[in-house]
Amino acid sequence: MSFVTEFKALPLAALVQRARTASTQAARASLEITSVSLEDFAHLISPAGADLLESLAWRSQRMTQQRFGKVMRLFAPLYLSNECINNCQYCGFSRDNPILR
Repeated sequence: MSFVTEFKALPLAALVQRARTASTQAARASLEITSVSLEDFAHLISPAGADLLESLAWRSQRMTQQRFGKVMRLFAPLYLSNECINNCQYCGFSRDNPILR
């Protein structure tokens, strides 16, 4: 299953509506739990969660350091030709891109 298939299966309209109607209490509750669902994410990015931005940034930093440590990884692809076996949606060299090779 591809990312596009997964993305299209998301209930985006319902999540946008939840974000628009979220209360400050809902946003605070979503910030306090350990396992965040899509509904919690909608609360956190809602206008009601705007005052929690600094707390959200601190939590994000702690989670990132917990999972990855204090490292920075860079990816720099080296293109030797315009042929590729991958089918990345964003790339101009994608396998299914109809370009002259």
